[in-house]
Amino acid sequence: MLKKLFTTKLVIIPISILAIILIVGGFLLLDNKWMTPLEKIKVNDEAARVVYNIDEVIERDYSDESYVMFALDYLKQEKNSNTFTVYEVRDIINEFFTVNFDIDKLNNIGITPYMVERGVTFDTSSMSYTYNKTYTRVDISEMKIVKYNIKKITKKSKTSYVVMYDRYVVNKPYNIYNYYLTKDNSQEKIDAISKYLKGDGPVNKVKDLINKDNINEIGSVEGKLKVTYKVIDNKLKVSKIERK
Repeated sequence: MLKKLFTTKLVIIPISILAIILIVGGFLLLDNKWMTPLEKIKVNDEAARVVYNIDEVIERDYSDESYVMFALDYLKQEKNSNTFTVYEVRDIINEFFTVNFDIDKLNNIGITPYMVERGVTFDTSSMSYTYNKTYTRVDISEMKIVKYNIKKITKKSKTSYVVMYDRYVVNKPYNIYNYYLTKDNSQEKIDAISKYLKGDGPVNKVKDLINKDNINEIGSVEGKLKVTYKVIDNKLKVSKIERK
């Protein structure tokens, strides 16, 4: 009887310990991957903000000049201005990406032929870039607009998130104008696309008008984008980009 009881205890104790380990491990795993409502909002907002101009980096194969152009495009859209200091450009690059740009690095990059082609000049006296590329109405009407629309957000760890985007492509910007003119009739939205088509408005406001409800009427879904973000110094930064 004692032998049976002793044997039973020997079996029960390891099983109990294993069960406790599995339960604790499960809670830790869920804690690492469970997102609070506030966390979801924050990641969603940041993940939507960075991809407005992400093609600047992707299309130039993550070259140093591509990060500079990303920053210039971002600043131009946000500040509605054409001139920005090297410090502003440096800060935007380091804010969004897990790269380390300093003033010396920006000076070494200088102004590349691609940047000149895009209308970028540099004033050494003020240490400022001027980004002043202009397009004709015909040019604008033929320039495709790409928007990355958030599809899914997954938390991989306490400091890592993966965001999947659908890639929306509108080859004819006038399709957006015609859609809102006939289907929505919101003057604010019509004005936004109209200003862009005239060369007077930012493309980001036009991208905001492209969504999952109208993309099949004005353009198409062409592939996906997978972006891994890491929390560094309390900021969500892009660490990896993959086309799907």
